[in-house]
Amino acid sequence: MKFPHGRFKTTWALFLLSPLLLCSAQAKASLHPSCSPEMSTWYSTDIVVATEGATIDGNLQVLEVLKGDMKVGAQVSLPELAKFAPERARMVVTWSAEERMKPPTYVTGSRLWLFLIKTPKDPGRWYSTSGADLNTSVVWIEPEKIYSFLQDRNPGPSLLTSLDMSEAQLKAQVSDIVRIQTGIAQAVSLPDLTQRAQALGPLATSPYYPATRLALDELAKCGEAAVPTLRALFSDNTVFTGHYQAADALGKAGGQALGPELTRLLETETRFWKQQGPQLRMGWWNGAGLESEEVEPLRERFSKVSHLLSGLKNTNDAGCTQAVTELRDFWVSLPQLNDPSGLDLVANQCNSLLGTLGTAKANG
Repeated sequence: MKFPHGRFKTTWALFLLSPLLLCSAQAKASLHPSCSPEMSTWYSTDIVVATEGATIDGNLQVLEVLKGDMKVGAQVSLPELAKFAPERARMVVTWSAEERMKPPTYVTGSRLWLFLIKTPKDPGRWYSTSGADLNTSVVWIEPEKIYSFLQDRNPGPSLLTSLDMSEAQLKAQVSDIVRIQTGIAQAVSLPDLTQRAQALGPLATSPYYPATRLALDELAKCGEAAVPTLRALFSDNTVFTGHYQAADALGKAGGQALGPELTRLLETETRFWKQQGPQLRMGWWNGAGLESEEVEPLRERFSKVSHLLSGLKNTNDAGCTQAVTELRDFWVSLPQLNDPSGLDLVANQCNSLLGTLGTAKANG
């Protein structure tokens, strides 16, 4: 597997794609914290637009509040930002040869978006949403572009560079995530499980991974009342990129009763891979031997198999043993499918599921 050269199109895509990418980083590469407005919005307790004023010293005044309890005009102290007082610390890095021929650009601190966390244990201090340096929770707004710290190249450090969006686009995205987050909280508060499941269903189609994951987790807690909603989410592959994750929740919600249904779906996927697998080359995940438009559908089918196995594990239904064994034996028979760079995930999941079912049977 390979990481794309350059910044990620969306942080959530890494989670939705499959666990493969977690196994595929080259040994010499290392990940450094980067600003992700999507993730920062989700995990922050407070989001404000603020200004450093005439002096960059980490003492800022709030201009606008987008999330949390701070007030316009309030003062917020972030001593970590005082290190940007020297102009050289605020120089923008560009990878464009044309841009490097121009005079350097410096951010001013006159307008910043702050994505912050305040904890009950330490109410007098603000924390970064990334758990790392506060750099990754700040977006610097300038008239032409907006900037933040990103690891634009791997290997390489996190550097101050431009974000691929405008402030208006940033604001729209933040507002959308906050709306979805609020909607999930309101849905979860509904006492009637059927109504709760119906309210959570549309929110599970969010393009933002944490929202999708939380909505699906809450749907699973609704039990049988959520099965129709989850079944619809799983079967409609036009709805949202991560719809196959619904299989995990479907197994939890329906329990053993859903085992036969998920087993039949797994058998369908096994037939698909038995037809397609022998025709694939090593490296197919990255497009080897394939047309560009063929790659993503195969990745999606891989994701479908992986999540079906997760769903079956949640059902604890021993009736799937034969189907899982058949898939495992076929998968390990083809090196292009059982590639240890990450594609062997399916075989590993099969072994884990069979082990769980064997243990359950022995204990029973």
